[in-house]
This record gives sequence, structure tokens and C-alpha cells, in this order.
Amino acid sequence: MDNRVKQSMTVRNFVLSGCFGTIGLNPNFKLNHTHVLQADEAIEKLCLAPVSYKFYYQLSDGEKRKALIARAIVNKPLILILDEPTCRLDLKAKYQLIKLIAKLSQNGMTIIQVTHDLESIINETKKLIMIKNGKIFKQGAIGKIVNSKNLSKLYEIDIEVKNLYGYWNVAPKPSL
Repeated sequence: MDNRVKQSMTVRNFVLSGCFGTIGLNPNFKLNHTHVLQADEAIEKLCLAPVSYKFYYQLSDGEKRKALIARAIVNKPLILILDEPTCRLDLKAKYQLIKLIAKLSQNGMTIIQVTHDLESIINETKKLIMIKNGKIFKQGAIGKIVNSKNLSKLYEIDIEVKNLYGYWNVAPKPSL
């Protein structure tokens, strides 16, 4: 995405461009008060107000990820599809983003997320589908299928799975 965003584009304009399904604002677009309110609301929801007038290229990876999600929700979709949303983020940015995604879910947005990172699965998850070799391996309520036995079979490694403070944690079991 970075190479498609002009260096002169602010975060606010990047989010606003989501109203039109483009990357950037065309001078022919007719921005109205509703567009501005929608963008401001998305910026607030993703805690981007302090950086909204910065240029997109100046943001950290975590801030860019939040800006992308703000842009995606500017038109208030019912469903948000995320592919590895916490990939390559530092711990602070990762947990901040997980909390923001959980908040979107709590406010009624359906979240469909593809991830290999168990820690990024939000507590609000109602259904989990595990895929192995292109086929459904297990599916069901997160509390019923996320366990050491299922994940050891899924990843073909003997692991221990625990939920600590609402976050799933995985560690390999010591070999004998």
C-alpha cells in the first residue's frame, strides 16, 4: 500500500478517500459534511486524531495499520475482513490494535480475520475455523476447539495452549 499512497497525503485525506473507494482525493470529488464527519469518526475510533494531519508515509507500521482500518470502516460496513492484521507489529502496537478490533466487534461490526497468531484472536470471537492443507480441520466455539490437543495436531508440533488475561498463548512442550 505504501507505494500507492502519495507522500503528500495526510492520514485524514487517506481516510477520507475511503468514502470514494480510492486512494487519494480526486479534485472532482465533492466532499460534503457527511464525508468529513464519517472520516473524523473513523479516525477517532482508531485513536488516530493525534496523527491525522501527519503524512501517511511518516507513520509507524502500527499507525499505518490503524489508518488502513479507519479507511476501511469510514463507510460503516457491517463486516470487516482482516488478513493477518497484527503481522510485523511490535508488542505495544499489536495489543493496541487487538483492543481496537475488539471494540469494533463490541460495537456490532462483524470481524472476519485470517491469522496464524493465536494472540490476535479477540475474545469476542464467536466461531473459529482451523484450516489444514486447504481443508477445514476443526470449527466451533473458540473455547471448545482452541486447546493443546487440536493445535498440536494442526501445527504438527507438541504445544501447550493457555488463555492468560484474555489472550491465547502458545509454547512448545519440552521434548524428552
